[in-house]
Amino acid sequence: MRVALITPEYPGCGPSFGIGSYVQRLAQELTAAGHGVCVAVAAQDGCWLGHSDQVHRVSASRVPGIIRPRWVSAWLQRTLDDLAPDVVEVPNWGGLAAFLSRSWPLVVRLSTSIDHQPPRDRLRRILHPLHLRLECATVRRAHLVIANSHAIAQAVAPLYRRMADRVIPHAFPTPRETGRPIGGDVLFVGRCEHRKGVDVLLRAWPAVRAQRACTLHLVGSGHHALIDLLPATLRAGITVHGVISDAALTSLRDRCAVQVVPSRFESFGLTVVEAFAAGHAVIAGDCAGLSETVGPAGVLYPVEDHRALTQALRQVLDDAALRQRLVLLGGERLRQRFSLDAWRSATVAAYEETRQRARGARFSPPGG
Repeated sequence: MRVALITPEYPGCGPSFGIGSYVQRLAQELTAAGHGVCVAVAAQDGCWLGHSDQVHRVSASRVPGIIRPRWVSAWLQRTLDDLAPDVVEVPNWGGLAAFLSRSWPLVVRLSTSIDHQPPRDRLRRILHPLHLRLECATVRRAHLVIANSHAIAQAVAPLYRRMADRVIPHAFPTPRETGRPIGGDVLFVGRCEHRKGVDVLLRAWPAVRAQRACTLHLVGSGHHALIDLLPATLRAGITVHGVISDAALTSLRDRCAVQVVPSRFESFGLTVVEAFAAGHAVIAGDCAGLSETVGPAGVLYPVEDHRALTQALRQVLDDAALRQRLVLLGGERLRQRFSLDAWRSATVAAYEETRQRARGARFSPPGG
């Protein structure tokens, strides 16, 4: 099967976060299974095209935001015409398929909607209604919609006026090594934005630090500006790493025993399964997407309640037996619910159904 994966981000093609990671992993898994894969990246600072995880830049044109969707659509249209894929997958985020022709069987995989991400500046506020319309149009025209959790399927159904056809959780490789992290620090991985809840973590941290000499490590973009706003007395025990390489993150994980995911909303929570794979005990906000992913393998606290987060951190950091039990539960949950084999098989089955639906739509009589 020839698969085209369209994405607004991808590792090595400008800033890349959760969507870029899962698209790269999906490309690698599909290629390993014998399928032909092409990745088309339409990012903020240019476009790239390539096969599997070898993606090459083909254009770096800077186009004004108001006309960028049409420009990107024209580039994608030409690309798909040349590739002639059997199926096209695109995320809802970015509305990248809103203007494409209906020539290809189209799968949309749901992630957090732009409607759950308040615009941070004046330009984004101006463009927000347009981007939301494009996102809705992309979902509504899909032959098949995949959600990565039941939570996101239910959360966006009223917005899109459409329910997801399948729920396929993201996956992550099961680690081959049985060694566990040797440090006792705490890790946060994610962008500094309101939805990620790092402000709640920073309110909880001083009371934790007052009783335990450990360090909170913040990994991701934007944290320096937030930390600079804190009084010096509240910065104790906090190290800001910014955006770091995968190798550096792996090394840092060895110094940490606990990973905190304090998000106010997540469609899935990919950082949770990454923490399971790293052998970390997980503490997470009790929001729909995270609670579904964490299940019984982590400690959940009420979103926004920094005192409850302080208590959870103290409990997990002070109880070695509890940490070990959470680590074992996390590893088991990773193997049972988030395996690469199950993810790949379910995705390929969804692609086959998409092709069948597209053929049926193509040959349906008018009004049928």
